[in-house]
Amino acid sequence: MSETNQLLQNLSTKDKRNITKILPNSWVTLDIESTGLSPKTDKIIEIGAVTFTGNELVDQFSSYINPQEK
Repeated sequence: MSETNQLLQNLSTKDKRNITKILPNSWVTLDIESTGLSPKTDKIIEIGAVTFTGNELVDQFSSYINPQEK
């Protein structure tokens, strides 16, 4: 089970109802991993995305990036 699914399962029923009231029915959450916090010296090394419909995880994507590659 993915970490995202575990987080959603740990939400109370009330929290799940509140989330669905404020968010659209479908949405994508993006995650970017980098080598550090400086945009001048550090690089993005991974991009991830998860798609939700309601409270259900329906798709996920993850890709490593080689910051040295052109």
